[in-house]
Amino acid sequence: MLLVLLVALFHGPALNDGFVYDDHWTIIDNAFLRRPANVLSVLSPEPARQMVPDAGRPTLLISELFDHALWGLSPRGWHGQNLFWHAAVVAAFFVGLCGLGTGFLIAFTAAAMFAVHPMSVEAVAAVNYREDLLAAFFILASLAAVAAARRPSRGRAWSLGMRAVAVLSLLLAIFAKENAAVAPILLVLIDLHLESAARIRQFLRRVPDYLLLLVPVVLGFAWRGWVQGGFAIVSRTAEIPAAHQAFPQTFLSGARTLVAGIAQIAVPVAFSPDYADPSEGKAAIALGVATVLALCAGLVVAIRLGRRQPLVGLGLLFGVAAYLPHLGLVPLTNLRADRYFYVSSMGFLLAAAALLDAAFKRLRWCAGAAVFDLPRPLLVVAVLALILGGRTLAQGRIWRNDLALWSHAVAIDATSARAWAGLADARLRRGESVEALRAVERSLALADDGHGRELRGIILMQAGDLLHAHGDLSRALSSTPPHHRAELLNNLGYCELLLKRPGDALTRFDEARRLAPRFDRPWLNAARAHDDLGEPAAAVETIRQLTQLMPESEDGKAELHRRLERLQAPAAPP
Repeated sequence: MLLVLLVALFHGPALNDGFVYDDHWTIIDNAFLRRPANVLSVLSPEPARQMVPDAGRPTLLISELFDHALWGLSPRGWHGQNLFWHAAVVAAFFVGLCGLGTGFLIAFTAAAMFAVHPMSVEAVAAVNYREDLLAAFFILASLAAVAAARRPSRGRAWSLGMRAVAVLSLLLAIFAKENAAVAPILLVLIDLHLESAARIRQFLRRVPDYLLLLVPVVLGFAWRGWVQGGFAIVSRTAEIPAAHQAFPQTFLSGARTLVAGIAQIAVPVAFSPDYADPSEGKAAIALGVATVLALCAGLVVAIRLGRRQPLVGLGLLFGVAAYLPHLGLVPLTNLRADRYFYVSSMGFLLAAAALLDAAFKRLRWCAGAAVFDLPRPLLVVAVLALILGGRTLAQGRIWRNDLALWSHAVAIDATSARAWAGLADARLRRGESVEALRAVERSLALADDGHGRELRGIILMQAGDLLHAHGDLSRALSSTPPHHRAELLNNLGYCELLLKRPGDALTRFDEARRLAPRFDRPWLNAARAHDDLGEPAAAVETIRQLTQLMPESEDGKAELHRRLERLQAPAAPP
């Protein structure tokens, strides 16, 4: 109850926040979520064919369909589900540690720090990053089910049932996020560090459990390969830079980001939604190699330390193992993000709690009389939780909306083109065109890319500078990734409509509809182009086709109703 209260106190203000960051295109603009019946197709290839964001993560999609059916686009309910899952993960982490025999103080300290650590804010505050919360919960549920199946007193039927629960839980975890594939490794580490050498035979008897947990891993990735066309592809709409797909380079960069993340867990400062990629070149490679060697040395120390401090060694190895998918094994849009540490931070915080417990046992002050009816070690833990909670409240305020988020990002790193583009987008959403243009100009000065060009084109179009807007949008079209081409074609066609070129615009809308049939904007704009060409019947037929293809398009239904009413209205007398 205390742990859930900590979550409510320090993450609860997120209930008043809006949608932020990737929530705009994965939730607000995601027509797939508008039909509850789509829950029946989340395991089919259809969402991937429709270019649905996160089509490779059906557990996440199901939770979002549930939210949309209950709350529509009112963000409070969506944030409420995120808070629920974070509280559930915290509780499961605490219970799991108690089950490992850590003792109450270590279990409570680790779970309390995890509950309120600012590193978790990104995963909790952005609705779409619920994937990390879901994966963490079902990983812990799977490990707990294996532990329950091993209890000899419950009988064979109980054992088989719990192992089935373990497989199902891990499959749900992998369907939430692919990093759950490390669960068999985590189970091996737990068994190795909690079993003495004298009981190695018992460890060998548990090999079938490790093989059992490989079943949902294989099934999950085989399913993803079937529906997505690639085992590591989770969304066809994700933009993976080419530099992030070269394994040796991303592995070295991932090692550096792992060390940087561990440092932030220890000293929680300078969090950002957009960390700059590690620099390239010979010096960067040398630094990456040195970091890898340092990590290897640290793992050796952790293994040796595990003989005297098993929980410290387990925590360090658990944290590194949980981060393995982010070391270039899976293509990543960002090489570093706070949410990547959601699962691995449990291990590092367990190690920190075990070290604190060892310090408490050595300090005479901790053995003194209780203060405010609290044992002194618990008083220290309470103070530590309040300090971390204060940082979490401050970090939560940064994630309350896009403007606060990207203003903070450019304050952390003024050389990040992506951060300036995010700030320009946030300004544009608030109708601050002048400030948005300044921000996008800063972005383009740092990196002249297609996204910045498109954003500037949209800003100029809204400002009435149509010729320059058309030029920027046309240049952006030459470099846009395939999954984004339909949206850019729609924007370019809309600009041509404003330039009184309906024929050219209709060509753009037709191409956009061919690329993304279930994207309703080109259909609606194509009807407007037919109007400008003096083809009202073709306009009505276009909207009718849209409503047949996408019954969930509220704009399409409203537009068809309006047009049919206009056609049926009696003509005005001469």
